[in-house]
Parts: sequence; structure tokens; C-alpha cells
Amino acid sequence: MKSTLPAIALGAFLACACHLASAQATVTVTQQGNGNRSSVDQSIEPTIAPSITITQTGNNNQANAVQHNVRAIGTTASVIDQQGAANQASATQDTTIWPVNGVVRQVGTGNVGTIRQARVQYSDAVVEQSGTGNVTYMEQISIGDSGSRSAQNGNGNTIQVLHQNAVYGGPNITQTGDGNSASTVTDTVAGSGPFIVQDGTGNSARTVQTNVDFPRLGILQQGMGNTADVTQTGSIEIADIGQIGNFNLVSLQQSSSMNNAYIRQVGDRNSAIVRQLSQGYVANVNQTGSGNYTNIYQH
Repeated sequence: MKSTLPAIALGAFLACACHLASAQATVTVTQQGNGNRSSVDQSIEPTIAPSITITQTGNNNQANAVQHNVRAIGTTASVIDQQGAANQASATQDTTIWPVNGVVRQVGTGNVGTIRQARVQYSDAVVEQSGTGNVTYMEQISIGDSGSRSAQNGNGNTIQVLHQNAVYGGPNITQTGDGNSASTVTDTVAGSGPFIVQDGTGNSARTVQTNVDFPRLGILQQGMGNTADVTQTGSIEIADIGQIGNFNLVSLQQSSSMNNAYIRQVGDRNSAIVRQLSQGYVANVNQTGSGNYTNIYQH
């Protein structure tokens, strides 16, 4: 009687090989159209299931994905999906031992979406753009657990986000319309959340937060040509801004700690300038109508 051991050994070897194959890093590229270009660079120590998927439909789109020393068992995905013409997408993720994501989705023409994450643990970051000539640039750097998002619907909108040594920080920026601009820098974060929604045309929101500990920030602008410029350099600073109308201006500076500013403007060409340069101040500004002006200096 012949021994069945060789057959059993062969079966075990094949099963093991299939398991290893299913656990390998995977790249899937699908392109339809003319002149599309994709570039993928994976440098990964033994790991299970980090994957990159690139799908491009249309003409002359470009996609670039890099995932560096991923030592993760699990997620580490980087998904790029582009439909249209001359769109550019880039996702770099770098060194990570826990889930990361990525994802850029673009529909339209001449949009540019960039995500870079660096020494991640967890994280996220999603860019979605539809329209023409929209640009989103994100970068999160060291991170312990982060977020982000971003969405633009219209033409010629620009979003710039940077976190730095974040633990949690979320922009969540949404712009609908044309020619809107949102810029947020956060720096050494522990918990922060610029949250900017602009609905209309030619609105501009800029926020700077440096060594942040739990500041909260929200900006909502509807209309045309509104500007909100906020700088927070202290800790536990709260700012809540809303503008509805056209060509309104908010300029807010908070330093020290525990300052609160609530600003609402409804109408056209209103201006609110608030400076809080010491701690424990509260400023409430409500302006309805046109051509109103408020200047508050707390120090």
C-alpha cells in the first residue's frame, strides 16, 4: 500500500501557498481612454493586505501612489479614482504600522488632488472633487490618530490643509461654487477641528492654529466674496463664525488661552475685527444689514 504522506504534504504546501498569495500586497490598475499614466511604488516589509487600486477613465489623467514601510496587518489602502481629462492625483503614505487610508476621487477636468501622510498610525484623509481646475493639497505628517476630508463642487476652488504632529485634527472642508479658497494649518495639535463650509463664489477662509490643545473652530460662508481670517496661537480657544451675504469680512486673532469669539454677519460689506490677546475674554458680534463695522480689542 502506497503512503499518502507525499499527497498530504503537497496539499498542505498548496494551501499554504494560496494563503500567502492572498495575503500579499496587491496593486490593481485599470485605465480606459488615451494618454493616462499611473505610477506605483510599494516598499513593504512582511505584511498582510496593504493594497493600492487606481482607476482612470478618460484622457491624459495621471496617478501616483507610494506606500513605504507599511508593517501593518490590515488596511493601508490607497484608492485613486479619476474620470475626465487631465486630472492629477497623488497619494503617499510612508511609514505605518496601523490602518491608513488615502483615497482621491476626481470627476471633471484639470483637477489636482494630493494626499501625503508620513509616519502614520491610523489616519484617514479623503479628497473628492468634481468640476474643473479644483486643487486640494493635504498633508498630515506625524499623526497618532487623525482625520480630514475635503470636497469641492464647482470650478477653480482651492483647499490647502496641513496638520503636523497631530493626534486628532479634522478640517472637513466643503466648498460649492467657483473660485473659493480655504487654507488651514494646525501645527502641533492634540484635538482640533477647523470645519469650513463655503457655498457660493469667491469666498476665502484662512485659519492658523499653532500649539493647539482642544481649540474649536467653525466657519460657514454663503454668498460671494466673503473673507474669514482666523489665527489662534493659544490653547482652549473657541471661534465660531458665520457669514451670509456678499463681501463681508471677519478678521480674528486669539492668543493666550480660554478666549471665545462668536461672530455672525448677515448682509453685504460688513466687517468684524476682533483681537483677543490675553486670557478669558468673550466677544459676541451680530451684524445684520450692510456696511456695518465692529472693532474689538481685548488685552
